[in-house]
Amino acid sequence: MIRRVLLSSLFVPRGRISVVSIRSFTATPDAARNSNGNHNNNYNNDNNTNQQWMIQQFGCTKAKIERQLTKNALNKIYPVTLKERVNWLQQRLGLKEEELKKLLQNHPFILKYQSKENLEPTLTYLQDRLSLDDSELLRLVQRAPPILGLSEDKLQHKIQYLKEQLNSNYEVIGKLLVRAPTILQMNLESNLKHKLEFIKTRLDLDQKQLADLIGKAPSILNMSIENKIAPVLYWFQQRLGLTDQQLSKIVSKSPTMLNKKQSNLAPLLDWFEERLLMKTEDSPSELATLIENHPPLLGLSIESNLELKLDFCINILKEHNNTTISDDYQSSTKDSPLLRTNLCLTGDKNKSAANDNNNNEAQAVALLKKNPRILSASLEKRLKLRLEEAQNAGIVINQQTLLRMAKLTNDKWKVSLKFQSQKQKGTDCKNS
Repeated sequence: MIRRVLLSSLFVPRGRISVVSIRSFTATPDAARNSNGNHNNNYNNDNNTNQQWMIQQFGCTKAKIERQLTKNALNKIYPVTLKERVNWLQQRLGLKEEELKKLLQNHPFILKYQSKENLEPTLTYLQDRLSLDDSELLRLVQRAPPILGLSEDKLQHKIQYLKEQLNSNYEVIGKLLVRAPTILQMNLESNLKHKLEFIKTRLDLDQKQLADLIGKAPSILNMSIENKIAPVLYWFQQRLGLTDQQLSKIVSKSPTMLNKKQSNLAPLLDWFEERLLMKTEDSPSELATLIENHPPLLGLSIESNLELKLDFCINILKEHNNTTISDDYQSSTKDSPLLRTNLCLTGDKNKSAANDNNNNEAQAVALLKKNPRILSASLEKRLKLRLEEAQNAGIVINQQTLLRMAKLTNDKWKVSLKFQSQKQKGTDCKNS
């Protein structure tokens, strides 16, 4: 490598110190040989080489690469240097070929930073300070590449602020940032501090409550207060007639509700009123109580979750309708003229198929109204699987069985399965 120094002296009067401007850069031998009268040609050749190589390497269009070369000054970097930076980045982060291609295709600006002088200090600081392993560091960079352009000083101030506000250690903050690394891209004063203070004040949270909420859903810090968080909180509180304390309790238990739009929450609340609570004049207060006691319900989908589980419960009661009508069921129909009209509660053996269906649906609704946790259980991995296990064990399928299927842990379910199976065998022996 040849070191070339250009001196441009300024003419100054005698007796004054002359000012010398020095510009130094490292050039390849080929660049040095071409510097006499051929500088522009060499620059254009390097630019074309970079362009062709990046098109081939990353699969971008020529127009996109030309914009990126100019925007990020990559056309001023010698081809051999550009390739060295790519190789260094791949080895340092342990990137696979496709991961490298995707990263640099979308964020080629990374290559304008020098590997050892710029990128290595940033990566080392993040990994050491936040106790990240290699895979966590990789996820952090992949999800928020712009953080590679931040100075260690800026990163340090943001991380320290989070640590103090959430009263956590660096390792916990590290886990949080791996899940929502774009937090590090925020302006500390005008963005991050503003959001944390708003959430804390609006929901009247103490430090521990704030830490728990952000720990559950750190991505809410990426949302706009004016366009997202504040409007959703206001609408939700008005829709359910919640007190500030009720609102705080619901959001604290299920902060991911803030990810939802009003257009998604509105039909969800309508479904609970119409399908689960059999909407009456008291429905608003009933709905508020339901959501306050079971906030995770706000994270469920109507089509792919709620309706399917309601149908599942109806079908179970239809196929195994060998129990008397429960007190919950009778209570749910007591004040409903519509249900009293449609349901046959007299035990008439000749009741119609339509009334049978209404009967089963009303029982399922009553069961879910009193035990909404059933709606949060996985349909495929828990309810259907345990139904098959209960049937294979010869257990009578009724409402109590369904409750155990939904609520019990795996260990308790196994114990219950064995106990209920032995109990059923004893009952069968007595009846025989």
